[in-house]
Amino acid sequence: MKDVNLAKICLLLAIVGIVVLFFITEMIKPVSVKISEIDSSLVGSSVLVNANIKSVSTKDGNVFMDLHDGATIKAVMFSRDAQKNADVYNLQKNDNITAVGEISIYQGGLEIVLQTVKKI
Repeated sequence: MKDVNLAKICLLLAIVGIVVLFFITEMIKPVSVKISEIDSSLVGSSVLVNANIKSVSTKDGNVFMDLHDGATIKAVMFSRDAQKNADVYNLQKNDNITAVGEISIYQGGLEIVLQTVKKI
């Protein structure tokens, strides 16, 4: 009898865990925004932007960009993420991209710390 109750409890907890994970993954999806909509209230949030590269450079494996969609924001992809997105090293000025990253503050200004970048 105890084994049956234990199995029911385990099954219930597994189902609850799966439901909780589903809602957590829905909450952490990046929000699609225009650069002009990015402000300090989004610091720490994951965002998706479609933008044009106004400038791009690399240093020590890190990739630095100015992204523009009517407004401009600085973006950086650190080498650990750039190595997973090797195509990022081939990006050029005026390429159009879709980028996902986290909004942060660097030297008093907003920037996007990029996790993925895809040329479109």
